[in-house]
Amino acid sequence: MKAFNSGVAYFEHAGKVTGDATVLLKFKPEQINDLLKSLVVTDPSGEVTGISYASQEPLSRALKSFGVDISGEPTLKRYSSDKTISPKVREALTEAIKRRNALAQAEAEQRELQRRISRLQRDQGVVRANVTALSRNPTSASYKRFEKKLLEIQDKIDALQARLEEAQAKVQSLRKGLEDYLVKLTLK
Repeated sequence: MKAFNSGVAYFEHAGKVTGDATVLLKFKPEQINDLLKSLVVTDPSGEVTGISYASQEPLSRALKSFGVDISGEPTLKRYSSDKTISPKVREALTEAIKRRNALAQAEAEQRELQRRISRLQRDQGVVRANVTALSRNPTSASYKRFEKKLLEIQDKIDALQARLEEAQAKVQSLRKGLEDYLVKLTLK
């Protein structure tokens, strides 16, 4: 991964990744344009997918740039139904609320799947320890029962992992949709 600074210098970070990975890059907000314009990520196959920028800018700040201040007591819902605000702004706020709520729901589903996988992995560790302890007698009924349980847990983890990957893709898509909507929003 290489990121150039104003086209003059760059830093490089290299490492081996198996499966999915997230790399946290720390930089100052004013450096984001250089970073996003010059970030290069490669892998041996030449295929790059899933690079995203999760904006840290709160929705309230993005809306403030359109003259809608929601930092105090007023809520987005109140603004979206306020008759003193133009219909175009109300419509935009309603859409932003809808998109934000869909994103929040998808994130909650993703967290629940992660919790379920984590619980199953803990259970799997306990069962694996039992299988190891009983491995001196692999023909015993207890060994076979724990071995079967281990396979069942792995099947459940695999199924949940597939659902989690779908949920993560959905969250990314909804987040990007909300960010794109707010970035492209024009209220004239």
